[in-house]
Amino acid sequence: MIKFARLLYVSFALLFIIAISFGLKLSYVLKINPLSKLLESILKFILSFSGVVFVKIAQSLSLKRYLIGERLSKSLSSLQEKSFGKQKSFNYIKKFVKQDFQSNNIDIDVIHQKNILNNNQNFYGKPILILQNKKPDFSGSIANIYKCKLISQENKESFVALKIVKIWLKKQTIADLEIFLSIAKFLNYFNKFKKLELPLIIENVSKITINEFDMQMELNNSYLLKSNLVFKENKHQNIFNFRIPIIYDEFSTKSILMQEWIDGLSLINILNKDQMTLDKKVRHKIAKSIILLYLEQVYNDGCFHADLHLGNIIYCKSQECLYLVDCGNVSQISKKDRMAVAKILYFFIAKNYKKATIEYIKAGYISSNVDVNLFSNELQKLATKAIKSNCDSNVMDVSSVINSVIEITQKFNLKVQPQLLMLQKTILYVEASVYQIDSNFDVWSTIIPWMKQWSWNNSTLKQKIKTIFTKLLRKI
Repeated sequence: MIKFARLLYVSFALLFIIAISFGLKLSYVLKINPLSKLLESILKFILSFSGVVFVKIAQSLSLKRYLIGERLSKSLSSLQEKSFGKQKSFNYIKKFVKQDFQSNNIDIDVIHQKNILNNNQNFYGKPILILQNKKPDFSGSIANIYKCKLISQENKESFVALKIVKIWLKKQTIADLEIFLSIAKFLNYFNKFKKLELPLIIENVSKITINEFDMQMELNNSYLLKSNLVFKENKHQNIFNFRIPIIYDEFSTKSILMQEWIDGLSLINILNKDQMTLDKKVRHKIAKSIILLYLEQVYNDGCFHADLHLGNIIYCKSQECLYLVDCGNVSQISKKDRMAVAKILYFFIAKNYKKATIEYIKAGYISSNVDVNLFSNELQKLATKAIKSNCDSNVMDVSSVINSVIEITQKFNLKVQPQLLMLQKTILYVEASVYQIDSNFDVWSTIIPWMKQWSWNNSTLKQKIKTIFTKLLRKI
């Protein structure tokens, strides 16, 4: 029943969104600002109240300002930090938290701020969780976050963030994903869409989205990212260190995640609400930090935060660092793939398209039967077009280069590599985040020296020298 009801809703919602999009385009052309603002608000309302999948679409669209325009991009970007839609009452949330703790044998009392005794003493001899507010402090597409006070058995107090999954949205989300998969399978019958591998993309997105409802998955991902971030402390100069909030394993379940409360603001919050002014040096430093984080995570670790928009990065001024939150979507890329992608990107930078083509073949992304000269010429045309796309603003569009790679595979009737889909999405998020923070930031000036150093570190000659010395040391 829910699937049929959602099918009707999704069908009408999609038609309505298409109609509003045409209206917006017309209002922009005719420069009717009042109508544009009204339609932008209606579109944002529909997307934010239509469920998890629609919010994810809105978040993705907000990063494509070259596609939807600067104003609409800024309007939708607020959904990176706050989601709306159906909420449950405070009594429901309080009861849900208590029952979830009890069913997982977690011995803790859950009370509301107004029920605390004046002396604030722990009479129960066990931990107490005090919910500060009746409304969530942050509301994402999949979970709400409440600021709470945790009083330990030893009567020590600390502020924590209690992330509670919107479990009531899970069935609806699964139904929506099944509907979008059916649409993708239908479109797949047409040659124009067949090359895009839409069913494969939807299946990957579905798996990732459903996993985000599991807080144990996010807990494991957080520890995975944290182990790599600790290793990188002070590796680069003049950048902010990234950290992961401390997690309270003993008070976390599949539906609830407890972690330390960070006294800071998300970067999207800072940009949209002007709650904190960032001077040019700080903006530049943040932008550089985000790019280097991406490079380190993807090419050195093979494990990266795959939802790296500004709503998931918190700037903590007092600690002079950046915190990564919402680690539910973490992807891994094999050493073979990251080496291949890095080499292709490196040869793009060096404008050696023939070698880039050879790396495609070596990685198995294209058939060895492909004409190397023809493929490299197409690669050059598309890469040159992508790199020149933003010459007026003195910015080279990295995501356009990555997208050019996908465009070429489609032109040559080659299948999109599923293991690279999240990588493509992440570089789009990263680049959009960087330009939102510092519109004049030159991404290539950071990438080129890093890639050159990476290329040397991973060169065959250096690897051979390291192997020889390792063997000698073992003999000694």
